[in-house]
Amino acid sequence: MSGTSPHDARIRLKEILSDSVYCALGLRESLEQERSALERQDSESLTAAAINKEQCVRKLKELENQRANISVAAGFGPEPSAMPELAQWCDEDSMIVGCWDHLMEIARGCSELNMTNGAIIRLRHRQIESNLSLLRGDSSETATYSPLGAEATKFGRHSLADA
Repeated sequence: MSGTSPHDARIRLKEILSDSVYCALGLRESLEQERSALERQDSESLTAAAINKEQCVRKLKELENQRANISVAAGFGPEPSAMPELAQWCDEDSMIVGCWDHLMEIARGCSELNMTNGAIIRLRHRQIESNLSLLRGDSSETATYSPLGAEATKFGRHSLADA
């Protein structure tokens, strides 16, 4: 059935999952630093956090590929959903399951942090666009039409640069 023994798979999975947890914790820290930099509007710290985040993500992808390769070599699928079967095959003391569950918990937290940071970035971007639009004299409002289908005009709107 497999090209690797349960014992060998267990040892290698333990190493990979331990390294993955360590990297995921680093990713979480980078995301927290990114959030702090966004709140402080500190571009240098934001750049440093982005670089760290990218390194962590790259390493996590590498480790995930290694995990998938072990899973395939053991006769299971490469997808994360194959982990329960793989663990049942090689994890006599539930250490792999515990490590995997911990990794998934950290990953969920990272996903939430990343979504929050993305929302902050999108909000700031809209604020900047709105401010630039105001400075240019453009309407930041959605275009509306009169009952006859003509575009509604905005009287008295001038660029601040013309003032």
